[in-house]
Amino acid sequence: DSPSSVSVEEITHIVASFMGVSVESMVSRTRKREVCEARHISLFLSERYVKASLGCISKFFGGRDHTTAIHSRYAVLDLIDTDQSVKLLIEVIVDKIELTYNCKPLPVLRNQIRPKKIRQTKVLL
Repeated sequence: DSPSSVSVEEITHIVASFMGVSVESMVSRTRKREVCEARHISLFLSERYVKASLGCISKFFGGRDHTTAIHSRYAVLDLIDTDQSVKLLIEVIVDKIELTYNCKPLPVLRNQIRPKKIRQTKVLL
């Protein structure tokens, strides 16, 4: 019984339904906060569950490039750190994805780990 796979489109539909936005708005150019947040979460989860390049994943969202997925990764990681409700929402969405599609997240690559924030200090001369 091998795990199933899930597509970017399927993840996007799940995120859209949980967040109360349309898939059409998520793949559009709109920059409304609720749509951007849903798009970021969908990109973030697609990177975790879909075996495809960031460029392929991002193209689904209105022809965006791989840097959009990288930005989304960091935006969602920051939201998880700062907003408990977003963290809980993502956990619920992850459960839905894993139960519906019988899948597990892909292994995290070293370049997907968030770099530690470098503290800026003033040097007085």
